[in-house]
Amino acid sequence: MKNKKIYTAFIFLFAIFILVLQVSMVQFFPDHQGTDDKSVELILKISPNYKPWFSNIWKPQNDFTEKLIFFIQASLGVGIIVFYVLKQRRNANKQQK
Repeated sequence: MKNKKIYTAFIFLFAIFILVLQVSMVQFFPDHQGTDDKSVELILKISPNYKPWFSNIWKPQNDFTEKLIFFIQASLGVGIIVFYVLKQRRNANKQQK
């Protein structure tokens, strides 16, 4: 039981470390554009008369906020996957015993 708590705490701290690392990397690469921005530029370059079907409901105030929200979303996704894998492993271990 003690090993499981240590293992869970390690995974949690590692996930927080990755999140902090990703957010701090935004400051090292301030001119980085996401694939969405690049695709819009390419579409407008190919077809300057293109009109979007709809506009965004909400646009973050600055680029940092947008990247932070994306990293939080990615971290939650990874957390859900890790939770599922650990739960399946725990269920498999219970069935073996």
